[in-house]
Amino acid sequence: MKKIILFILLVGFYLPIHSQSYQVDLQVASFSEMDFAPFIFSNDLSGAPRIFSISILPEQGNVKIRGELFWKQNPNSSYEWLLTFRTRVFPARSFFNTDLGTSIPLGRGQSDGDLI
Repeated sequence: MKKIILFILLVGFYLPIHSQSYQVDLQVASFSEMDFAPFIFSNDLSGAPRIFSISILPEQGNVKIRGELFWKQNPNSSYEWLLTFRTRVFPARSFFNTDLGTSIPLGRGQSDGDLI
């Protein structure tokens, strides 16, 4: 069975007056197939299934997200890097992976062209 692990980091907070602490909650759906298409993040891409959701509280101020995806082919193999994505600054809120590139604009990203 194929295993996927998603690792999301908040890498920047852009607040006009003062720094603020955020609570971040990541929910990942079960994903046991080899199709990596749902993880292709691109501006204006639609139709991808909801794989994960991120809740950012409080929903005030502006944030920027950086995420990395690693996958593991089987229990005996090691994790391999699949892709990295970054958003542009957006108002802190809860969102799904399907919002990346639509209501949340993407910045730079990289992927392993051999796997995707």
